[in-house]
Amino acid sequence: MCKLEKEYVSYEELYQAYLDCRRKKRNSPSCIRFELDENVKLYRLYYRLNELKYEVGLSKVFIIKDPVVREIFAADFIDRIVHHLLMNRITSCLEKYLYSDSYSCRIGKGTLYGIQRCSDMMNACSENYQKECYVLKCDIKSFFLSIDRKLLYQITHEFLINQCHFEGDYLCFTDYLLKQILFDDAREKCVFVGKKAAIRELPCDKSWFNRERFMG
Repeated sequence: MCKLEKEYVSYEELYQAYLDCRRKKRNSPSCIRFELDENVKLYRLYYRLNELKYEVGLSKVFIIKDPVVREIFAADFIDRIVHHLLMNRITSCLEKYLYSDSYSCRIGKGTLYGIQRCSDMMNACSENYQKECYVLKCDIKSFFLSIDRKLLYQITHEFLINQCHFEGDYLCFTDYLLKQILFDDAREKCVFVGKKAAIRELPCDKSWFNRERFMG
């Protein structure tokens, strides 16, 4: 194997991201295919990352109908490893600034924890169900499709410097990962999976294909 000029990410750090990625995915076809020659594929990814030649691959697009009709872009397994690599670098810092009653994709939280917190708050608000209380159920329309990725990058980049105090090569490489993920436009290289007729059931404002280049 050729010698790297500089190592921005160790193989051990990348392998941990791989283990995190495959957790609860061991039976998925994409994970099984990757595991057939995982060492070869991981070393290829290791060199591409350290040579700053990594590019996001092909995504799959499909429509789901439960609980509502939605359009899903699913990244390739190897790209999800890179997602975990980035998140493993910033999660511990990010956790300190997240709202305590936010439960999605957070260590030690999740659905059951959220249900218990909801129950505790209902008990407190109603004084053990002795008073009438109300719950507001709402949603932000097309929230993810409305995100400006240029603005998101600017906010996250400043966060890495000012709150995480990243610097030097660690900052440069983390920022490189961030740019590769945020500014890749999956619409330009994707394949549709499933019945294409299903896309006709999707409202126009619910499709990423109908958004401007850096939106969504």
